[in-house]
Amino acid sequence: MPRTNYQLENEDHLSRRDGERSLEVPRHETLWFDDGSVVLIAGNTQFRVHKSVLACKSVVFQDLFTVPQPDDAQTVEGCPAVHLTDSAEDLEDVLDVLYHGLRYKSSNDPTWRMVRAFLRISDKYTMDEIRKEALYHLNIYAPDNTEDWDAIFTGSTSCISYEPWEEIDIANNTREPDLQHIHAVALYNCCHLPTKTLILGGTDMYSDARIELSRDDLVACVTARERLRIATSDILKQALRCNLSYTCTGSNCFTARNSAIHSWRDMDLPLYDPLAMTEVDARTRYQVAGVCEPCVEVLVGLHQTARQNILDKLPTYFEEELEETDVNPQA
Repeated sequence: MPRTNYQLENEDHLSRRDGERSLEVPRHETLWFDDGSVVLIAGNTQFRVHKSVLACKSVVFQDLFTVPQPDDAQTVEGCPAVHLTDSAEDLEDVLDVLYHGLRYKSSNDPTWRMVRAFLRISDKYTMDEIRKEALYHLNIYAPDNTEDWDAIFTGSTSCISYEPWEEIDIANNTREPDLQHIHAVALYNCCHLPTKTLILGGTDMYSDARIELSRDDLVACVTARERLRIATSDILKQALRCNLSYTCTGSNCFTARNSAIHSWRDMDLPLYDPLAMTEVDARTRYQVAGVCEPCVEVLVGLHQTARQNILDKLPTYFEEELEETDVNPQA
């Protein structure tokens, strides 16, 4: 059930001015409206906004504003003051969207910090539209098919902007059951971090807090690395074992196929990233080696099916007891 027990608190650091309590807390430069009807205090910032705007977007605030407040409740410039435990940065990001729309869509992609704020605040205050926006970007970040995965990998589709170590923070904030695939993608990406970063995490530039994986997720990543290494090897082994096209037009496709795969093995491919070799990369490698087009189609089809199978089963790579993860598309 939504939380409705946000009380208007009296604080020790309040001072009395003009017959009312006011706060020694800075006002937000742009999210302070003179005709606002409520003051939200988060961290070291005050936001004077409108009850009507909050109530129409949040069931929690709607319920809060129907509860009569005592006569001695704290006010700021005649407005009731509500203390929130959220960070000022998170609240700013969400209020900015409520008042000014999704301005970042006309310029750059949102940062992970912004999407994280959408996720946290929308969950806490039951803001359905804000949560949908967060999930929209997270689903782009964590596609469920190889075509969209390759588009992200090659940069042809834009995504959330973030620092590499923030994969850890994405994993920490997507542990809900209905975000299982997104959480698995974040852990998959964590597997590619330097081991020191994977273990020690990183520092949030806004809060200066140390962000680390949970113990369970850290163990899951360490275990999954070996499973992913095997999956990478299995993709190449299957390509070596498969039958080529019955309409083969080449005279040396078996040798060319084997040469392409062996050169593939000699490449400096990410050790724990069986999804790294895109469809275009695989097709080009076989073509350059001299494999005929009918056989290229067979090999690329096998390659993509194997990658999709891994993507479909990605959460199982991070489970304690791994289910059958053979990438064999015939299984």
